[in-house]
Amino acid sequence: MKRFHIHTLGCKVNQYDSQLIREQMIGAGYLESDHVPNQRHDVIIINTCTVTGRSDQKCRTTIKRLVREKGAATVVVTGCFVDGDIEQLKKIDGIDLLVKNDERQQIAKLLGHQGEVSELNAITSFDGRTRAFLKIQDGCNEFCAYCKVPYVRGRSRSKLLGHVVDEAKGILANGYRELVVTGIHLGSYGHDLREVVALDEVIGAIAAIPGKFRIRISSIEPMNIDPALIKRLSQIGKVCPHFHIPLQSGDDAVLKLMGRRYAYADYRRITDAVKEYFDGVAISTDIIVGFSGETAAQFHNSAKAVCEIGFSKVHIFPFSARAGTRAAGLADPVPPKEITRRIEELDSVAEESALEFKRRMVDTAHEVLVEEKKRGNTLQGYTGNYQRVSFGGDDALIGTFAKVALKKAHPEYFEGLVVTH
Repeated sequence: MKRFHIHTLGCKVNQYDSQLIREQMIGAGYLESDHVPNQRHDVIIINTCTVTGRSDQKCRTTIKRLVREKGAATVVVTGCFVDGDIEQLKKIDGIDLLVKNDERQQIAKLLGHQGEVSELNAITSFDGRTRAFLKIQDGCNEFCAYCKVPYVRGRSRSKLLGHVVDEAKGILANGYRELVVTGIHLGSYGHDLREVVALDEVIGAIAAIPGKFRIRISSIEPMNIDPALIKRLSQIGKVCPHFHIPLQSGDDAVLKLMGRRYAYADYRRITDAVKEYFDGVAISTDIIVGFSGETAAQFHNSAKAVCEIGFSKVHIFPFSARAGTRAAGLADPVPPKEITRRIEELDSVAEESALEFKRRMVDTAHEVLVEEKKRGNTLQGYTGNYQRVSFGGDDALIGTFAKVALKKAHPEYFEGLVVTH
């Protein structure tokens, strides 16, 4: 039996793309292995990320480790790192096949499969998960100064509304109770279609599918969201009260250098509207620390923004100058030690913001999608506003919604008690 194993690095879109590859390989007669296979005819597929310099390093380390473990198996490397720096990957001994993003659907054929293989553009399940990612858009037209994504993913492309709904129906029919609607630049969905479709229209069309499930909107950029859109989304009952809206900096001058098309005041109007229209909403964000030329005062504007907005989670990234982007040529870099110091300071502020958010939720009850069993009879799942909860309960609750009272807040999760289910 031919076996395959997929190792995925990077974002939710990459995880979706790996599921497409998984279903393609199974359709070509391969059996998936949880462990790295090492026999002749076996295949190891590595789906890479190149969003930061740290991502590149992690990809290189992973590839070299899996090459050492491959035995007689074939190693295939695909994803954004391949499109971003294929020449660097050609220098790594042991990679048998490099596949660019636009060739992913051909992997089975490139491996020599002679039979019919469907070039899938939709998934039917999501391996080992209670929630499933649903990619409705790919690519980006923004070209922010620091970002390689438009160069490796291409221009924005949207799935047709009917195809999105059909795919969602197929996933839900397989028992999933949460769809995470995602894309590389999700807020631009529908702008490239012959008949323009707004984001709330596609979300509404998914929500209209019969059944009990919820819809989580993945990362959405502030340049694509306004109070009117937020209000319309709030009227779609299945939308989770959780928004990930990347800020990147709380300083207007830095935002301008980054090529971000908004000011901090614009961002505040958006987050104020989110809080107005969604009860108990959680807002998470991304912040880049140490962008070239960022002064101490400008950094502190980012820290101040975290306090003012009250984020439930802040993903902090050290600035990474990416070759080929506008930011790579900027003068006045921030010293690495100072970037590290600022990250530690911002991390402390962000942790307090997250804890304060959690404290306000203690002694409230929430519907939790139960995802897995941990030690003993401890179950774990997430609230609609994406807070992890651990609580005692029967295995029969896995894959269902349970009403859980939140009793104690920890930095990364809540302790809860089942009320009803």
